[in-house]
Amino acid sequence: DVLWRDVDRIVLMKDGRIVKDAPPDELLSTDVLQENGIRIQQIFLTEKGHNIADGVQSIVNEMEQVSFHGFSQEEKEQCLSFLDRIFENLQNHS
Repeated sequence: DVLWRDVDRIVLMKDGRIVKDAPPDELLSTDVLQENGIRIQQIFLTEKGHNIADGVQSIVNEMEQVSFHGFSQEEKEQCLSFLDRIFENLQNHS
């Protein structure tokens, strides 16, 4: 359900363990998804879907501007870096 938006990594888990952690292009070029019972189908957005996606992206952009109002670029990058590190810590926690 989360693949409707751009992602930079996909983490495939099975039985509570990480099977694969890779960028989408790398993951999709292997058989690991099929080997783990995940079917792949190509799905394309209709014009209506593109319009909805554009609207959602506009909302996300606005929320980002509101969230980081008053932050310098350096502060914003530092915050995002902290969140990335938190995510990595959670990924590596067994």
